[in-house]
Amino acid sequence: MTGENVSETDSNTDLLAKCEDPRIYASNRVICLEHIRNNPEYARLLNSDSKDAFVHACRHFVSQGFIRLLTKSGITQRDGRPYIISTPKGFLQHPDLWLAERQYKCEGLPRGLPQGGVSYWPMAMVFSVAAMFANKTLRIVTIGSHLRKKRKRELADAPDIQPSDARTGYPDTEERPRETKEERKARRRREKALRKANEGNETTQQESNEPAQPVSVSSEEKTRERERRKLERREKRRAEKARVGKSSIDPNTKAMAPPDCSAGHKKAREADVQHSAVVPSRSGGSHKKAKKSRTTEEDCGIMDVDEMQRCGISLEDIMSCSWTVLQTKMRRAKAGC
Repeated sequence: MTGENVSETDSNTDLLAKCEDPRIYASNRVICLEHIRNNPEYARLLNSDSKDAFVHACRHFVSQGFIRLLTKSGITQRDGRPYIISTPKGFLQHPDLWLAERQYKCEGLPRGLPQGGVSYWPMAMVFSVAAMFANKTLRIVTIGSHLRKKRKRELADAPDIQPSDARTGYPDTEERPRETKEERKARRRREKALRKANEGNETTQQESNEPAQPVSVSSEEKTRERERRKLERREKRRAEKARVGKSSIDPNTKAMAPPDCSAGHKKAREADVQHSAVVPSRSGGSHKKAKKSRTTEEDCGIMDVDEMQRCGISLEDIMSCSWTVLQTKMRRAKAGC
């Protein structure tokens, strides 16, 4: 570095070290206030009702000062857009290292700046750096002219970019004219048609090259098929039961046909055990089950519906109860009579 740059950096470092001195503090504050009032971009911040409007305006002025330095030096984001809202990540933590990695340096940047965002800086340092920006003692330059030329050649050989990024992508040429709305729609239609054509060609090529593979049935489809078969079997059983129940009653005679006598004897014995009467003993403490009664041949005979109703059996019970239960009810009804 030259002697002029060294003295400029050293002088700014001395100003930053003495920023809390009352005289220097007042001087930096006046310089910052005058510059903000004369700049409409920051003067509108002073019209706020907040009591800290001047403090916020000063911090905003310093933050935008660093962004302006990056924009003037041609440092942009990875996609070519300039920094507008905030400084790059890691810039305020170590400005010298961040710029050195990109072959840049900041002349006049004081040493000893706090690490972190400007919103966390002490106001004395904010006023001091704001005075440096107002006096234009800070600037970013490249390290060597050959690196600058190399960067220009890289930008000139870069592929075509969007019109909104033309100024940052081509700093040494005039800004390209913006395309109209109709031109933009036509370009997008052409790109979409070309993309569809490429996808169709790739699909056709894959179908022609790849052999036909057997269709595999997923586990979900197998589960759905099993559930469907279960429902079909269940509905079939219900229909069979309904058909048997309807055919057991003759609508002309209103009489129920007896089942097989051998099966009737067995079911009747089981029903007698379940529905046997409980007879209290003489002592009053214990209960004994009544003896099982055997089904006779006439219990298996035809029972008339009218006779059942006369014995106190409702029509709903006749239609819903099984043959064995009806026999048991008839025996109990006759025994009660």
